[in-house]
Amino acid sequence: MEPHCVKQQVQIDSITDSDISSNTRVSRTRGAACGIEARLQNPGTSPLAGAVGVENGQRRSQGDCAPCWACLRCGTISWLREVGVVKIRDVDLNLLRVFECVFQTRKVVEAAEILGISQPAVSNALKKLRELFNDELFVRTKSGMTPTQYAMQLAEPISYALKTLEIAIEASESFDPRRDKRHFVIATSDLGDMYFGPKLISHIRDISQDITIEFVRNNRPHIVDSFENGEVDILLGFRPDLITNMFVFRLFYQGWSILARKDHPIFSSKAPREDLLACRWIGVRSEGSGLASVNAELLKVGMDRNIVVWTSNFGTLAPLLAVGDLAACVPEKYTTVIDEAFGLKSMPFPVDLPKHSISSVWHSRAHNDPANQWLRQQVSILFKEA
Repeated sequence: MEPHCVKQQVQIDSITDSDISSNTRVSRTRGAACGIEARLQNPGTSPLAGAVGVENGQRRSQGDCAPCWACLRCGTISWLREVGVVKIRDVDLNLLRVFECVFQTRKVVEAAEILGISQPAVSNALKKLRELFNDELFVRTKSGMTPTQYAMQLAEPISYALKTLEIAIEASESFDPRRDKRHFVIATSDLGDMYFGPKLISHIRDISQDITIEFVRNNRPHIVDSFENGEVDILLGFRPDLITNMFVFRLFYQGWSILARKDHPIFSSKAPREDLLACRWIGVRSEGSGLASVNAELLKVGMDRNIVVWTSNFGTLAPLLAVGDLAACVPEKYTTVIDEAFGLKSMPFPVDLPKHSISSVWHSRAHNDPANQWLRQQVSILFKEA
């Protein structure tokens, strides 16, 4: 069964930087895909102002040097010119690629071949760059396209920014569990911790020591917000209410069992359905396990069980069953993780109850994330049943 989403996924193909003003505030914007930060300060307060010929917002008489400064830490450039400020929204990434290639080759023809575009396209790009930066940038000489002083100042920041962006994009397109560190957060019930946890952790440890796992409850408040904010990577279990913007991949169908001590009379009963009402039961209030709906189904068929003990999780259930004549209705997978040391036994529940679809669930925002895809693949390998 292929994962499905009830709402069409919206794919972001490009990032548009917000307008950066030229006032005295520091204006910042982060690209959603690569985390690159664009920063522009008032020229009079720039920590690099003195080094590039800018003082109190005015050009200093230092040759023909045109004022500019670059933030190399975040890899995004801001340019200050006599005629005003070049805004990030006006800078076409492809123009910067042309600038870098012409700067490296000093030849329009060679740059066109490397970029895979025509020579007129390179010439047109250079025209736009000159208009944008109010500078010739490259002057045709006998030795080729010679960069101006201003182009020399721009070259290193532009190259750094393009390389930073390239690295960020390439990193977002791949995930190598043997090399990359990642902390995964998995939402599930306490039963899910016991069933999925040991096998998944052992499997991942065999692949990498740098991947960490955190299990949180799948009934936590605002679980949808946790998905949208990236606080939860995937959910494992039964949450049919999670629909909008979610992908669902069924792992298996889960039925129901009776669990009790090995010597409990229910296992030797010739009329187990009738004897169910005579049993004393432990009830489990474990949100996200599907037991609430099962209890409702039993009441529909007239099976009002005599529940004398309630517990809030499956972790305490086995020890409680081991010390008395109590029985419990549990998901069948729970019986596979109970230690034989408790001396317990199980059998299929003698009443026809609806099976629950146990699934891997993730938000559409993480659908194309390589790390999330890898985690989902491991879950499928380990737990997918026919």
